[in-house]
Amino acid sequence: MTIALGFEALLAILLLLTVFYCWRLDRRLNALRNGQDGMRDAVQDLLNATAKAQACILALREATGQSSIELDERIVSAKKLAADLQRMSRQPHTRAPNQPNVSDITPRHSGLMDRLRKAG
Repeated sequence: MTIALGFEALLAILLLLTVFYCWRLDRRLNALRNGQDGMRDAVQDLLNATAKAQACILALREATGQSSIELDERIVSAKKLAADLQRMSRQPHTRAPNQPNVSDITPRHSGLMDRLRKAG
């Protein structure tokens, strides 16, 4: 009976160790599951941030396209204005004695003045 009692005691100790290791394993598995939940939240936040970034990039591309069109229009206008100014600077500015002062008359190129004001 002592040998049987010794085996039963050994079996009880081994069962207690098994219960202890199962308890530790359950804690670790729960921690892993909780960590996965946190990881899921992080991945979802990353996906949301990526979607917002894509929307911002699309908006920037649209704004850049519009700015490019406006800039092209201003460049064309500036080139025309530069050509007009160059042509005007080549014209002689001599004044006959009986002609009024240039500042007293309206300029012949009023469209040019409008474009200058518009160009800012």
